[in-house]
Amino acid sequence: MGTRYGQLVAILVCLVLLASVSSAQELYPKMEEPVATLVVEGEAKCLILPADPKAQRPAEELAAYIEKISGVKPPVAADDAAAAGFRIQVGGATDMAAWATLPDDGYIIKSSRDGLLLTGKTELGIFYAVDTFLEKYLGVRWFMPGDVGEDVPKQSTIKIGKIEEAGRPVFRMRWIGRGDWARRNKMNVSVKCDGEFKIKWFVHTFTHILPPETYYAKHPEYYALIGGKRVNKRDKKDQIQICTSNPDVVKEMAANIIKIKKDDSSLNMVSLDPMDNQRFCECERCTALDEEGTETNNSMTRRLLLFYNAVSSIVGKTYPDLFMKSIAYHKYVAPPLDKSMRVNDNCVIQFCRFTCHNHALDDPTCPYNSKFNEYIKGWCRIAKNVCLYEYYYKASWVHLPWPIVHMLRKDIPYFHRMKLFGLSTQYKYNFGSNGLGYYVAAKLTWDPTLDVDALLDDFYTRFYHDAAGPMRQYHETLEQAAIDSGVHIARQRPYAEIAKLFTPELLAKLDGFVSQAEKAAADEKGKARIGMVRIALDYAKLCSEYTRALDRVRHEKETPWLTAETQNKAEAIGAPYIERLRAILTQGRKTGATGGPNGNYVKLFLSPMNVVRNWDRPDIGFGEPNKMLQKKDWLAKEGRKVEPKPMPEKFAVWFYGYDFDSDTEKSEHGVWMVKRSGERVKIGALAPVGDPGNVINKAYAIRGLSAADFLGDKATVILTNPTGEWTASTVYAVYIMPDEPGLSSADATKRVEVSLNDIRSSAMGFAEYTNNGLTNRDGEEATIEIDLVK
Repeated sequence: MGTRYGQLVAILVCLVLLASVSSAQELYPKMEEPVATLVVEGEAKCLILPADPKAQRPAEELAAYIEKISGVKPPVAADDAAAAGFRIQVGGATDMAAWATLPDDGYIIKSSRDGLLLTGKTELGIFYAVDTFLEKYLGVRWFMPGDVGEDVPKQSTIKIGKIEEAGRPVFRMRWIGRGDWARRNKMNVSVKCDGEFKIKWFVHTFTHILPPETYYAKHPEYYALIGGKRVNKRDKKDQIQICTSNPDVVKEMAANIIKIKKDDSSLNMVSLDPMDNQRFCECERCTALDEEGTETNNSMTRRLLLFYNAVSSIVGKTYPDLFMKSIAYHKYVAPPLDKSMRVNDNCVIQFCRFTCHNHALDDPTCPYNSKFNEYIKGWCRIAKNVCLYEYYYKASWVHLPWPIVHMLRKDIPYFHRMKLFGLSTQYKYNFGSNGLGYYVAAKLTWDPTLDVDALLDDFYTRFYHDAAGPMRQYHETLEQAAIDSGVHIARQRPYAEIAKLFTPELLAKLDGFVSQAEKAAADEKGKARIGMVRIALDYAKLCSEYTRALDRVRHEKETPWLTAETQNKAEAIGAPYIERLRAILTQGRKTGATGGPNGNYVKLFLSPMNVVRNWDRPDIGFGEPNKMLQKKDWLAKEGRKVEPKPMPEKFAVWFYGYDFDSDTEKSEHGVWMVKRSGERVKIGALAPVGDPGNVINKAYAIRGLSAADFLGDKATVILTNPTGEWTASTVYAVYIMPDEPGLSSADATKRVEVSLNDIRSSAMGFAEYTNNGLTNRDGEEATIEIDLVK
């Protein structure tokens, strides 16, 4: 009985395996009955004939890969009517109807018994014909850059069937990766060949086009007015904005772009983008252009759109076919409120989608993407040309595995339906963590109708060879875990999400699949590919341990913020992990599995104090408000009753926070309040001169204030941070307290940290932020409204 049962189980297992193999979908249909033979048993039966100079490199590539497949390299030569063999013409025109409307990066493949034509109108188009033929009809794959990503079938005889195919892109701009890998997967930016879509600079270019080292001495008025002063030319260039309302700036920027195009006639696009900071001009002319009633995400949109249109109108008179690409990002990511505004047709708005990548952009269940989806639809209503800047690698995710295939298969067809101009993405050589996402994204960017299931079947089989089964389980389990988790990835500080997604249970499963794959792998290339995934997985396991250890430290003290003791303990607990994490990333960088340990986001992640301080920080880019606890909410939460108290004649404003700077002459922040009359007046400074709180938690009291002047149903406190000095401080709490003569900052600090509930009880009102606090950065202003409890 036992033997028969065992035999039955074995048979059933075999049937299941056979069913899974037979159900694997073909990525490309099989060729028809052969019409020609290129190679027979190691002997070339064909000639490769480049039709013109721009076909020479594609012809050489075709010959090289036929040699890799069969072991024999066909001759590449000028046409010779007397030469024997099947003729493969690379390049040259054709009488096919598709030729007349073929774009520069389109291609044509046509075969018959008389010959094979692989052609396009540019070198890039010809390369596409060659690479498509190699991939689709001869079975070559380029899963990732370099030899490790290439999969070439071995066969001594090569035959082809009848082919008649014309390919054309659906997106004008396609930018995922760079170099040969990108070109072979039909990207057209940064692929180093004639016919590519050529862009001058990538992003954040205002000071490239109008360099302060050239203009500032004679024209300081060309640059932003901040705090009543023109920005200093000695500032870092990425910290300088220009005065976009100045008509002379418009003319000079346009003239410089015209010169750039004149110097390089092959350019298709010039980036016309603000620098990566929020220090925009405060002059009356610029601020008068801003719309009233905006939110943060479109507070700068109108002024910048007017500037883009003004510059592009001038440039378009000389070069009507040159595009100016301008980003929609941060304070200008949302379209203007004025629905009558339009974007010039020679402008391309590059929408930066820096929100959630675990959900599709049009997923109504994702609040972050829903909002950004409305933004991009709004831009599409007022602009003919909108492209997308994506994050198929996001630096803030610190090189961890990035399971986004489930999102890509929905998003890129959606972008096609929206008729976007193009798509680009952040990119890094981190293929153990991001490789599958790059590959799927590239394939869908050329053909959004591609069968993703068939693409994945092909990938698992051809990339992992004998280990296809367990590696499929690895990828699919990781994808499903991301879907099931519901996390929104990735914030600028995604530490809570890292711990939530990479649970010990998930990592144990993934480790089991990779271990099975390592045992199953029979060839060196397959082992190397699995080795890249192993490095990424080991890094994820250590990151999970590290973040969970720090999370436990966070919960040891029951305060709404982190004490110095907690932060010091976090440093001690986290220290043993740091060098191990660096070592894995260093190894990952060498093998291409992950990025290295030196990026800014990685450095932040490798600071235990930073991780615990920013564990679940609301992300302004995601549109998340700061979390605040007011006194009335605390009373309700604690079940306490309000004890009526007479309003004192004098009161004090207590601040408790991190890194309030000062020196012997000046303070980092100005502190203001709004009187009951509506007048805004300055009441003090943080930190007081001579009493700094640099890089520590500290409390300060601004005393002797008139309750009759300032206190009604609420108190409004404003914190300013003038530009050009210290960079930022974090406010943890503001308390409206009875005045106490002689109170020192040391006494106030001790009482907040030791007797917090006594402070809460004594306060007439307060606003407490979570351990993340309210950050007040250079050049920003924070308004804190505190409800008073009487």
